[in-house]
Amino acid sequence: MNIDSLSCEEIKELVTSLVNDPKCKEKIKEVFSAINDHDRLEAVGEATSVIQMICILDTFSCGEQYHHPKLSPVIVGLRPKIFAELLTVVDDHQMEVLKHEAMAEPIQYQLSHLFEVMSQEETSFTRELQALKRQISTLEVSTLTTTQLRKLTNDLADASKNIDDALRKIDRALILAWNTDRPDLVDNFTQLKEYYHNDNRIGLGHPAANQRPASGLYATLDSQLTEVYGNDDDDKPTIEALAKLSIWYLKDYWDIGLLRSISDDEKKLLSGSEEDPNTREQREHLRQKALEALAQRGLSCVGDFKKAKIFSKPMLAELIQKRP
Repeated sequence: MNIDSLSCEEIKELVTSLVNDPKCKEKIKEVFSAINDHDRLEAVGEATSVIQMICILDTFSCGEQYHHPKLSPVIVGLRPKIFAELLTVVDDHQMEVLKHEAMAEPIQYQLSHLFEVMSQEETSFTRELQALKRQISTLEVSTLTTTQLRKLTNDLADASKNIDDALRKIDRALILAWNTDRPDLVDNFTQLKEYYHNDNRIGLGHPAANQRPASGLYATLDSQLTEVYGNDDDDKPTIEALAKLSIWYLKDYWDIGLLRSISDDEKKLLSGSEEDPNTREQREHLRQKALEALAQRGLSCVGDFKKAKIFSKPMLAELIQKRP
C-alpha cells in the first residue's frame, strides 16, 4: 500500500483498521514513519489508540534527537480521552518523550483540557461520596441482604480505585506541567491533587487492614454493622447472636430455612404458644436441632456470625440456603 497517496480520511480508516491487527505495533510505526505532512499526521492522532500512541512514542530512542515536527501534529489530533489514558500507562522512556514535547502548545492544550475534565469529574465524585455517606448512615441493617452489602462494599472499592487512578493521572500531568512555561497548569493540578487527597483522607477513607483501623466511610459502615452485636464477646453462644438478629421463636427458625425436615406434628408447635408447659420439652428439642444445624454450617458463637459477615436475619437465611 502506498501510504503517500492516502487522504486524511483514508489514513484514519487505516489506523483504525490496525487496532486488531496482530502486527499492529509494527504497522503503526510504518505508517507514522511514512507520513511527513502536518494534516495527515494529525489524522493519525485522531484515529490512534493508546497502544498505538505508545508505539509511536517508542519510535524515539533515548540515543537520538526527538523528531518534534512529526510528533506535535499527532498530539494535536489525539483525542483527549486517549491522552488521559495514555498518562496512566506510559513508562519512563515514553514519559521523557512527552516531557520533551511539553514546551510545545499541543501538550499544553491537552493538559488544559484534561484539567477541565478532571475538575468536573472531581465535583461529580464528591457528590457520589456524599450519596454513599447518606446511604451508609441511613442503612437499615435489620433488612440488609448479602447482595446489598456486597454492592455497597464494591461501590466503596470502585470509589477508592477511582481516586487512585485520578491521583496517578494528576501526578503524571504535573510532571509534564513542570516542563512547560505555564505555572497556571502547575497550580491547577496541584490544587486538584489536594482535592482528591481530601476526598480520600477525609471522605472515603480506607478499610481496616492488619493493625490499621478503618477510616472514613469504611469506618462508618463497619460501625453500622458491628453495632448489631454491640459489645457482646465473640465466644457467647449462638442463641445470643440469634437474639441480636431478632430470631427468638421456632417460627423464626422456620422462616430462615431451618427445621424444614420436621414432622407434621412438630410443625404444629411453630404456631403454638411458646409458654405452653406441655410442649416445652418438644420445643426445646427443636431449638437444639436448629442450633446444631447452624453449628454444622460453622456458626457456633457470636464470633462465627461476625466472621461470616452475618448482620441481619435475611443474611442468615441466605447463608442457610447456600449451605443446605
